[in-house]
Amino acid sequence: TIYANHRDQFYHHVRRGTQLALGLMRSTMLHDEPLDFIWLGVLLERVSQTARMLDVQHHAFTAASKNPTGGEIIETALWLSLLRARSGSEAYLKRSAGRVSSDAVARFLVSEAAFPRSIAYCVHSAYDRLADIRPPDRHDLPGGSALEQLRVLDVWVTARGKEPLGSSVHDLLTHVVDEVHEICGLLGKELLGAA
Repeated sequence: TIYANHRDQFYHHVRRGTQLALGLMRSTMLHDEPLDFIWLGVLLERVSQTARMLDVQHHAFTAASKNPTGGEIIETALWLSLLRARSGSEAYLKRSAGRVSSDAVARFLVSEAAFPRSIAYCVHSAYDRLADIRPPDRHDLPGGSALEQLRVLDVWVTARGKEPLGSSVHDLLTHVVDEVHEICGLLGKELLGAA
């Protein structure tokens, strides 16, 4: 099978298929509630995956930085691989003028409002999508708790963009993952009737 013998090729195939499906949906579906709901799910998944991948990378960097030989080269390679995995290397290099550092990459993936895979962009866009599905002033509709929790997370993530990340990266990312998990649970209960 392709997966067993050519794993890289398999993952490229999955990525291309996903990109094609998302592109087709956005260019052929009506831009109304069903597409908003699909895109809400995509955005929440991106928040969660970006946070998890950044957290793992942060731990890997911490371990690599204890190696005195070649530490800077290893650090740069680790951060560039994360940016490539999030399709953000080109955007990051434009913003950073080609300088790669752990703080700058973490800040970019957490707070860059113009990058469509950053945590800040995805949380804000997810709030906008849910607000289109369930407007904040429509108290007669289900989904109010999820919308409010997503609004609070959006405000919280935006505020973190004005603070130094420092050693608090793990705590920040853990909070984001936990909040997104809870928001998804609320969406399931309030909008889909899941138990």
